[in-house]
Amino acid sequence: MNFKKRPLRILYMPQEIGVWAKAKRLSYINQLALEEGFQAEGVEYFTFPSVCFRGGQNVLKGKSFDQVWVQVVHSPLDEEFLEQIRQLAPVRVAIVEESLEHTEEEFAQWPALRGREEKVRQRLPFFTHAIANDERDAKVLNSESMPTFWWPFAIPQKQIIFSDAIDFQAPVIFSGDVYAKREKWVNDPMLKKYFVYFPPVDGSLYPSLFNLTHFFCLAFLKLNLPFKESFLRGVYSPSLSFVRKKILRGWLMGLRRGSAVVNLPSVFKGYTTRVLESMAAGRPVIAWEIPHRPLSNALFEKGKEILTFEEDQPEQLIQHIQHLKADAFFAQRMIRNARRKIEAFHTVEKRVRDFLSWLDSGKLPTYS
Repeated sequence: MNFKKRPLRILYMPQEIGVWAKAKRLSYINQLALEEGFQAEGVEYFTFPSVCFRGGQNVLKGKSFDQVWVQVVHSPLDEEFLEQIRQLAPVRVAIVEESLEHTEEEFAQWPALRGREEKVRQRLPFFTHAIANDERDAKVLNSESMPTFWWPFAIPQKQIIFSDAIDFQAPVIFSGDVYAKREKWVNDPMLKKYFVYFPPVDGSLYPSLFNLTHFFCLAFLKLNLPFKESFLRGVYSPSLSFVRKKILRGWLMGLRRGSAVVNLPSVFKGYTTRVLESMAAGRPVIAWEIPHRPLSNALFEKGKEILTFEEDQPEQLIQHIQHLKADAFFAQRMIRNARRKIEAFHTVEKRVRDFLSWLDSGKLPTYS
């Protein structure tokens, strides 16, 4: 007699913000894109975004799952809710989606960062495993007996654009938040001659649909009314996924308006989501060399899949831009090389599959 294996049941609790003006800083590929990985693995998942936590905890009462995955850096998680999460599944995965190590310069610019690591560490005892996007955090947490999987950012297979066409008359662009660490690059008179700041603006209807999707959620919260599971499962979560996916596609097409994309130094110590998005969009990437992150720097082969510059060497960035502008064959070859790499090693589908395998076997995947 053949018995059909029951699908794995996962409760996925990503961070979300209910207003697009603030939510646009969250990348789909480090958030709801994991659903595409779950689908590829036949997982039966329930997405329960953090914007629903306060009014939706009643939905989880009496429920049980095989695994719970929670983004723990920014989500509102008090001790009572963490205790409730502890009762939901035998395997509980804390996703540490930001870097926990910061410099004194960064603390001076963002005082709130000083409490980030302590807050995360207070939450980790409620979990059995962790995912860290920063390789340093994965190493440290593993050394402290928290089984932790290093998860470099990845992108859904379906979002990869198979086109090498480039307008080499188009500018090299940087698109992202311009905070203090990046202001000197964006506003430098010399660098302005070589790349331009391209604000991440979506002129479609989807940001408005995003706000509309959250209208009822925010109304429920304001009126202190409980959420219904049918609304969350049947209306809110699928609508949110649809809108987020459409906004990502628009973002990728926007990146294609440049002839190459620059990834400037960031508070996150690794290749940001923008690096994967730009490669998937079919654009050469010039990224900063991440200090003290050898595994991250080795994800893509320098000179073949990516170009890098040191944080205090803007002339290196200029040289790379000049090279790409002068050699179309080199630029297009780099696009194809990078696309092959992300197809083979950096899709969300592969990342989810590798993580689930690691939970069973303890065997770490290779990323290059």
